[in-house]
Amino acid sequence: MLLARALVKRPPLVILDEPFQGFDADATARCRAWLDTELSADQTLLFVTHELSELPHSATQTLRLQKGRVAG
Repeated sequence: MLLARALVKRPPLVILDEPFQGFDADATARCRAWLDTELSADQTLLFVTHELSELPHSATQTLRLQKGRVAG
């Protein structure tokens, strides 16, 4: 899996743009849970998605854009 391969060296910054696109609900849940358990406190995750349900539970901050602008 490309996601695991990208994270195996524990990079300080992880950028994922729509990483679960095309996954079924079970695969999405398993990968999200994996991110929640495997990312360490010294790693920063930038996670881009159109589906809020895909956000890892460990996400502590969010930024929502609407028509190219920050939305409240």
